Amino acid sequence: MSLLSRSSPAHDRTAGGVRALALLAAAMVLSMTTWFSASAVLPQLRAAWSLSPTEAAWLTIAVQLGFVTGALVSAVTNLPDRIPARRVFFAASVGAAAVNGLVAACHGPATALPLRFATGCFVAGIYPPALKVMATWFRRGRGLALGVRRARGRARAGRCGHVAVAGPARVGPYRTRPRLSGCPTIHQPVSR
Repeated sequence: MSLLSRSSPAHDRTAGGVRALALLAAAMVLSMTTWFSASAVLPQLRAAWSLSPTEAAWLTIAVQLGFVTGALVSAVTNLPDRIPARRVFFAASVGAAAVNGLVAACHGPATALPLRFATGCFVAGIYPPALKVMATWFRRGRGLALGVRRARGRARAGRCGHVAVAGPARVGPYRTRPRLSGCPTIHQPVSR
């Protein structure tokens, strides 16, 4: 049985299941770094390409627009249900790495922006299929597996973890308000 194929519920908490979860989480971290790679070297790109603030912003925005486009194309074509999710994940990871690597050969934003857009399109083939692979591998313990995946995503993005707050809570003199992302937002001072 391959590492990321379906398992019987009895195998979910075995060493194989833990190994599959660890490998999938690591593959997600490595594959999703393509999303933020241009942002990480943006100061160097600004200097090398004499980027305006608008052009610099478009290097990040292009990935997001590509992700939305890729996700829509994937949904309309029903790609993850026609092709095994692990193959979509692998092909998208390789594609994202390839087009992202080509950005290093660019000499300005005119050639880099389409490649960043393509990176986003490929990233749309990484994230959702990884959820599907994880959900099919872990029929029991699915919440834990998806929680590990979400924690990995939040750590990668530098965001906070889940906050179990039913309503506004106090953090020192401030009240927090849970957002849809699961991170609290410091909202306003609490009236005493």
